[in-house]
Amino acid sequence: MDTRFVLPLVLALPLGAPVLAAPAPSVQACEIAWPSLPDIGDTTRMDQEVVVLVQARLEAVREAMASGSPTDSTAQGKVGLAYAELGLAFEANTMWTPAVASYQQAFNLIPGEDNLRDPWLYRAGTCLHALGDPEAALKALQTVAPRLSGTAIVQARLASAAYDMGLMQVSADAWQAAIDAEQRAWDKADPSQRATEPIALPASRVGLAKILFEMDDLERSKALLQEALQMQPHYPHAHYLLGQIFAEEGRDEEALFELSRGQNAFPMLPPDPHAPRLSGYRAGYGNRMRFIEIDMQEGRIDKAIASLDAMLEKRPTDHLVLNLAARAQLMKGDLGKSLTFLQRSEVANPTNHQTQLELAILYLNLAGREQKAEIRDVHLASAKEKADNALRIAPHLGNPYYYRGLIEAQGATQGNPQAGDIMQRAMSYYQAAHAFGCKEPALYEQMAILYAQMGRTREMVTFATQGTLRSPENPNAWMLMARAYLTVGKGPEAILAADHAVVVSRNNPQVKDFANQVRQAVQAGK
Repeated sequence: MDTRFVLPLVLALPLGAPVLAAPAPSVQACEIAWPSLPDIGDTTRMDQEVVVLVQARLEAVREAMASGSPTDSTAQGKVGLAYAELGLAFEANTMWTPAVASYQQAFNLIPGEDNLRDPWLYRAGTCLHALGDPEAALKALQTVAPRLSGTAIVQARLASAAYDMGLMQVSADAWQAAIDAEQRAWDKADPSQRATEPIALPASRVGLAKILFEMDDLERSKALLQEALQMQPHYPHAHYLLGQIFAEEGRDEEALFELSRGQNAFPMLPPDPHAPRLSGYRAGYGNRMRFIEIDMQEGRIDKAIASLDAMLEKRPTDHLVLNLAARAQLMKGDLGKSLTFLQRSEVANPTNHQTQLELAILYLNLAGREQKAEIRDVHLASAKEKADNALRIAPHLGNPYYYRGLIEAQGATQGNPQAGDIMQRAMSYYQAAHAFGCKEPALYEQMAILYAQMGRTREMVTFATQGTLRSPENPNAWMLMARAYLTVGKGPEAILAADHAVVVSRNNPQVKDFANQVRQAVQAGK
């Protein structure tokens, strides 16, 4: 067995009672024995789905060990690959310590060329970093990074570990290596693929830009961020770092704009080739729900729906899964399926405020699509009933007030003699939503629209401005701000807001027409 690289963590770590660990099979007439299996401790408090998964992977290692002698290279390869799969199962479920131990054995046991073994030392380095040991992670990653120079994520992980160790130039060099790896992969790609698929993420360029910014090389950092934004105009972390650079340069207005577009930004990494296999090993209720929500946020709706269908086979009355399934169908545009899931959820848990709120939102969407006034009114009445239910169950939360106001505002139609009273009631709900900390992106926009209808221009401008800060990537927020400025006679500000709307819409023709109309209106008013 090759033991040229030994990580600082070893097998059989004493984490508790060895419930899943078992002694390695003895090998008669041989002085060398298979290594011990990792000890993961007491499993009584673990999610049982995770326990079953780990038991299966441990059994696979035992079977591989039983297939031959520890001195036989074929058997070593089988056991090494079984340990690699065991490591993936541990890592996928955030069991970092036994994952490191398993990956170490995979690296030591798999015979042959380094390119068959190095990916597992890379994974060990990733888990060591997650454990909070950047020094050990750096050692592992520096060993394999030169041999995996074509894999951008390996270089990016090395850059992150070096940064945590304060090795700024090492980090910068590693980020540059990641950029070079992405470019080489792009150059080798099929021409038809290059025509339709740009480099997926500008993460490596943004990673290097961050290091250069901290090294006070603002110009190179700025150039990389602008290049990244050409690749992906709505990449939040690039906007955030660009805002920091503008602030350093004293360009306060531009800094505020870019920082607002970078709200909730966090560093990202290039794609990981092991990601699909890790995803397949994720077990446990909370783990799967978390990654389904990530899939939905990142637009992978069909994948999320498939995962939810699989969960519902085992949990058909789980209202949280049913609500998420309904939301996924709503995002896909299938309101009928969404309603079916929510009705099942309401039966399963009739006093859950989120289910009532999701039903209110769905009925509001159904009303918006309905052409017949009488059916539309039925949907709005159902939406109002469900929103009122949510308010009774959770009167301390802001979101039910927001949607109740949105439903109320639907009745303030032109020609309705009660429109004034309806607007006042809608505004009272919006104000309550604001007071209770509602985070709905469109709250300020809706308040600005309602204030405009009520003739309260000062409040209209205030909340239109707040809307652009809360939803800086929404062209409608900037268009509303432009209208607000036009209303109060601030022509230059209206033009600036309209131009921002064009930028964030990525030159949408309708938004460009709107910006031209704003310019014409400003010129006509002079």
